[in-house]
Amino acid sequence: MIESKSIKVGVSQEQHYIDLMQKFGWSLQSSQEINVKESHLERSGDTIYSVSTGENYIKLVFRRDTEMKNYVKLKQLENQYFNVLDRQPSSMNIKTALLGLLFFVLPGVLYIVLKVTQKKKWEQEMENTAYPALKEAESLL
Repeated sequence: MIESKSIKVGVSQEQHYIDLMQKFGWSLQSSQEINVKESHLERSGDTIYSVSTGENYIKLVFRRDTEMKNYVKLKQLENQYFNVLDRQPSSMNIKTALLGLLFFVLPGVLYIVLKVTQKKKWEQEMENTAYPALKEAESLL
């Protein structure tokens, strides 16, 4: 049986995700660049002006044979890798840190310590869990 998966990635990330998904046994079925543009009119007092927004991304569609060698292990390693990747902490907001230091020194220091600790913990988890899963998946193909 064949399973398929579709993901949305930034234009500059296309090749990275193709290479990454192949390490878990996926093969690229299609790649499509999507450009979504929307325009509408808005009114502010007596003035009417045009507002335009847009989104540009790549839609990647992959397929994988569920009867391939090491399928169960590859799927487990893929889940393990992406579970860690999804828990990446948000970046430190310099403005928030500076405001915290300026108005509330202790909360500012605590915010910095929290963000640095989260990032170190996530990097350690990537090193100990996600990267070994990726490496093992590559060795199974």
